[in-house]
Amino acid sequence: MRSETEAEVRARVAASRQASVEAVWLATQIKTAEEEWSRRSSDRHERIRERAYYKALQRGFVPGSELMDWLEAEREVDQDFSGRASRNGASKLE
Repeated sequence: MRSETEAEVRARVAASRQASVEAVWLATQIKTAEEEWSRRSSDRHERIRERAYYKALQRGFVPGSELMDWLEAEREVDQDFSGRASRNGASKLE
């Protein structure tokens, strides 16, 4: 079995360092994406909740239509996000 040359060891160490740098970069990108998704999801939920509340308010909080209020609010908010994303050249919010 032959020993590695100094150049081979340096190349292996450099490759290992590069892999570590790439792993850190990827982990940072994933964390950033997760934080952005969480922020957008929270914002979306809050907008839906508020819009559903005003729908219920308009109908005098008469029971029985809560789900319909929520679903309509959800559809409207998603349309708002979709329209904003297309105006900004971004993809539709998932």
